[in-house]
Amino acid sequence: MTPRVMDTRVTPPGLDKLPQEVERHVGGLNDEWLLAADLIVASPGIALAHPSLSAAASVT
Repeated sequence: MTPRVMDTRVTPPGLDKLPQEVERHVGGLNDEWLLAADLIVASPGIALAHPSLSAAASVT
């Protein structure tokens, strides 16, 4: 499993603490990553009804 990190903020705190091999996407959600993901762990700060998460949840 290859972890990827997304944050809707442009400069989220702690981003510089992630290992270099962890891919990052900031400033919004990356729909392509979400649709291709095997596992999504959403922050409590992001509504599960967010259109990007809803679309990813509907992929079978």
